[in-house]
Formats: sequence, structure tokens, C-alpha cells
Amino acid sequence: SSSDGNTYTTSSEETQDTSSQQTPQETADTAPSVDPYSSQEETSSEPAPVQAGIPKQIPVPSWITPEFLDYNQYSRPGLALDSISNIVIHWVANPGSTAEGNREYFANLENNEKIGVSSHFIIGLDGEILYIIPTNEVAYCNFPRNNDTISIENCHPGWDGKFNSATYSSLIRLCAYLCEQFGLSSDCLIRHHDVSGKDCPKYYVDHEDAWKQLKDDVRSYMNEHPDILNELP
Repeated sequence: SSSDGNTYTTSSEETQDTSSQQTPQETADTAPSVDPYSSQEETSSEPAPVQAGIPKQIPVPSWITPEFLDYNQYSRPGLALDSISNIVIHWVANPGSTAEGNREYFANLENNEKIGVSSHFIIGLDGEILYIIPTNEVAYCNFPRNNDTISIENCHPGWDGKFNSATYSSLIRLCAYLCEQFGLSSDCLIRHHDVSGKDCPKYYVDHEDAWKQLKDDVRSYMNEHPDILNELP
């Protein structure tokens, strides 16, 4: 990790495998063999009607900041999601790193590690939510479930992986909103661990009670805020 908060030698949890010479879970072989630029156009900003499990670009409330990555074969291939069955929670495994720093890491993979890694959202230490891949496109974060999942990376202050209160609060709100948008319940929230067995998000793998509480908190938020999109910030 960097001392200045801007330059990163590692970022997402998925990159940690490279240090042990293992094949990363999301590697370049998950990237498409076709040219990602060949026929890409930005999709319409008009949201589709809510249909459970059907990928669409979500309406973006004021508390989410869209900063979409450019199309590239390593982090935003421009492939369409088949469906949305689960929302997957991750930790970045780089204590103290920022949401913007992790976004830049994904954006620069083509010039650095050349592995396929990304997520749809990154939540920072101050609770900021960056929306970096549209929710109707594939992100390389949950192999072999990249085609039917949405991913949320979370920054954290320490190696125990526990999210601070600002990050946690934003995660609960974002999960509730995504569940509302895609007709999912809080039971559709899963950990990266549940897909691949990886120790991610670490604190919520090590503490099953905290993971259960997180899902309970999302359920409660959904019950208390039935129209999240139209709420004031």
C-alpha cells in the first residue's frame, strides 16, 4: 500500500494471489477475446422499468457518484450481464486506501498487471459511493459468477477488514437500493467467500454474526425506506 494515498502497488483483494504466484481468481483469461471497442456505444441514460433479476442501468441518486471506467478488456469489457441473482460484497484488502485510488487501479490494469479485475461499485472510507461499471454490464470480480452478479468493493481502515461506520452505512443503503431496483431480498446478498471460498470480505467471513447483522440491517433499511430513490440525501 502507498504512504501518500494516491499511488497503489496493490488494491483489490483479487490481486493478492499474484504475490504467491497463484493464478488470480479473476485473471486475464476471463477477458473477452473480441475487441471491446469494436461495437461499443454508451447505453441510454434512461432507466428501464423495474423487473426482478433483469439487468438494467439503475437511476443514479445524488448520493451515488458515477465515474464509469473506459471500455477495456481488463476491467470494463462491455459485456452484457445475463441476469442479476446476487449482490456480492468484497473488501479491497488494502487498508487505508481510497475509493478513488482503487478506481484508478482498475482503470490502469491495462498498463500494469494485465489481469481482469473490477467491480460495479466502490465505497470509500468517508462513505462515498463510486459507480464505475453500469449495472447491466459484467465486472470481473466473482468468477465464475461474473455473468449474474453485481459487486461492491469496500474500503476499510485495518487488516481485520471491518468496515468503519461511514462505509458500513453507505453499504447498507446501497444494498437496499439495489435490492429495491432489481426485485431482490436481503437474502440475495452474498460474500465473495460464498462464491469462491476466498477470505473476502475478511471481517465478515471471520465473524458470521456480523455478516448476519449486515443482512438484517439491509432488511430493516428496506422496510423503513420503501422508496429509496426518491428520498432526499
